[in-house]
Amino acid sequence: PEAASATGAVAATTNGSSHSQSQSHSQGDDPDYDDFLVAYHNQEPHALEVVQRAGGRPPQSHEEYLRVLARIEFESDVGTAQRLATEILDKSREVEDLVDDLPGMGRSREKQLTVIGRLIEENRVVDRQLGEKHREATVRRDEVRTMLQEITCGALGIEEE
Repeated sequence: PEAASATGAVAATTNGSSHSQSQSHSQGDDPDYDDFLVAYHNQEPHALEVVQRAGGRPPQSHEEYLRVLARIEFESDVGTAQRLATEILDKSREVEDLVDDLPGMGRSREKQLTVIGRLIEENRVVDRQLGEKHREATVRRDEVRTMLQEITCGALGIEEE
């Protein structure tokens, strides 16, 4: 972003017509450098930024101007690369932390298989207990229904068959 605003002086226009660097101009009448000088004279922010980043004095020639723009772009690229490298390292640490928090991490395959076997056996025991409790509940439900039926029939004076 910094290089974009600083190099914006390169893309400046003169009298509404755009000039490209591929057009042949002598060093003294290169519109990019001339546009920069006009922008600097008019105190435009992008030109002031180029001057500030050039050490506080405006470039004195077209070549110096191009060197300053190249250095600004390089510095911006270095900053972007450093920022991205930092973000990548941060994300890598986050991923490592998430992986470390996964169950079973830090255990060997044999230990994991042992834990899985123990959990399967615990599941079987609980399944048997659940089956027993279900049978007991079914028997008790049937007993309660029978008792309710007998009491209801007795209260209503109905004989059961």
